[in-house]
Amino acid sequence: MRKCLKHDQQMHRHIERIMEQYKRSVQGKSATLAVTLTCEQVDDILEDVIARATGHDLDHHAKPRLWVHGDGTPHLACSHCGTLLTLEAEDAYREIVMHCPHSEKQSPRS
Repeated sequence: MRKCLKHDQQMHRHIERIMEQYKRSVQGKSATLAVTLTCEQVDDILEDVIARATGHDLDHHAKPRLWVHGDGTPHLACSHCGTLLTLEAEDAYREIVMHCPHSEKQSPRS
């Protein structure tokens, strides 16, 4: 894979791991399902996460950062307030990459 000039390579891999985790939870498979996203898809997902983020104070917009739970599961959180943004990322992935309509909530964790 070429080095991304728009994003930290760690952000690409982290979002891909979140989507692999999501696909395993939906499909019920324990095998790792490789997800490869383009820079444009990562950009679109991050923009969508920011637009979907709710519950933030009025003095800031969500700014996604990498966060890993103690059990090793990857997540996104707001760097300002710490609110988790993982479900917003999963919703964005379904719409942008999988082309599922907004009304089709598939996440078992939603």
